[in-house]
Amino acid sequence: MLKSAILATTILVSTSSALAKTEMSKLVEYVQDKYATPNESPILIFDKDEINWRFAKAKVFGKENESARIPVIQAYVKEFTGVDLTTNHASNFDTYLSILKNSAVALPLTEGYSSNKAYKICGVFHADANSNQRLESERLLGLNIKGAYGDLEYHHLKEGLEFEEMKKFSLYHELGHCLDKRFLPEAQSAYNDAHSIHESESFAETTGLLLLAREGIDNVAQRRITMRNIYSRKIGQYLIDTPGLSYGNPNAKYGGLIYYMQPVLSAGAALIEEDFAFVQDSSMEELLKASERIVDESSLKSRSFNAIYSYLTDGAEVALERYREYEESMPEYFTGIIATIMSYINKTDQTVEDSFDQDREEIPFKLSLKDFTVEEFCPSFESYDREAFNELLDEFREDLKNENGTAAEQRQRQQDLMDLPESLSRICD
Repeated sequence: MLKSAILATTILVSTSSALAKTEMSKLVEYVQDKYATPNESPILIFDKDEINWRFAKAKVFGKENESARIPVIQAYVKEFTGVDLTTNHASNFDTYLSILKNSAVALPLTEGYSSNKAYKICGVFHADANSNQRLESERLLGLNIKGAYGDLEYHHLKEGLEFEEMKKFSLYHELGHCLDKRFLPEAQSAYNDAHSIHESESFAETTGLLLLAREGIDNVAQRRITMRNIYSRKIGQYLIDTPGLSYGNPNAKYGGLIYYMQPVLSAGAALIEEDFAFVQDSSMEELLKASERIVDESSLKSRSFNAIYSYLTDGAEVALERYREYEESMPEYFTGIIATIMSYINKTDQTVEDSFDQDREEIPFKLSLKDFTVEEFCPSFESYDREAFNELLDEFREDLKNENGTAAEQRQRQQDLMDLPESLSRICD
């Protein structure tokens, strides 16, 4: 199987560049060429449609075939970046290609030790392209976690981001991590420091916002604030109240605070409004420096971060009394902390209250989803007709994007399309 995977990869590499692309692949290629490739350190935005095709042709899906996927991943990375991956590094990337398929992640791989440690390559993995506004909102907010949201559902949400806005913001956010020369390395070097992760996420979020504005999408900040605040308050409290969900990750309980992005998003929106010419015309180095300044000036400071966590964990009476004593005894360190605590609680509570209306009726049924079978894809898959294959795949994605079918049918269709490459490798010749 290993030899056949290498042979299939060799054939596919030699032909892939001239093949027709899906709409998602075109977006990946555009962002890669404009923002990732010019970076001084290698960054690769993985085109999941392309690598899934290679996996399917090599028939290397499944846990038992991980060793056979490694040379496929190594050949793909070598083709697009010139970087030679070790088996271990390729295995790290494989996690987000074959297991956590719907995760939006940036994964820097390093080489060297201590002060000589440097990025070998940073991989960007976009969220699954088989989605729509409902499904991506549910993913971004964790809306299907009843322990966090109770009876609140997607159709109760008054306003959010459009699917295309979420898709692009997610991609540019993860790219922002790979462009980060300061906060991400600091977070990686710090031992279980949730505040460092908050700063890293704040940088990626700010950079994502500014790059979107550069691409002409300059009106998303407030709606992004709404979605981040909802997540921070609802999922944040749920993670604190349900410690068993951490699976040994000591930072999981800080998840809501890590993704509290209102301060940096507000500052980023102000920069866009006040100096759009800078956002549009500055060099990437200048833009990234602007993101750094916004994080330094606007993200939660360490004491505020821990104070808010204390409030969420211990309750108002205990936490406020504790920080009143701190402020009285050490005013040089704790003056203003109580105001920051109350600001977080008031803003996130108000956002949740304003964003949901339980009297809103379920979204009316539109049209039935197109009939779907794996076998419909077999002729183009078997004949290596990527143009016909990708055209058909985009038709089903467009059908799903239009939110046809019931909510349950949309979730099933997403799963069917996510499983399509593996299904092809089993069903088609």
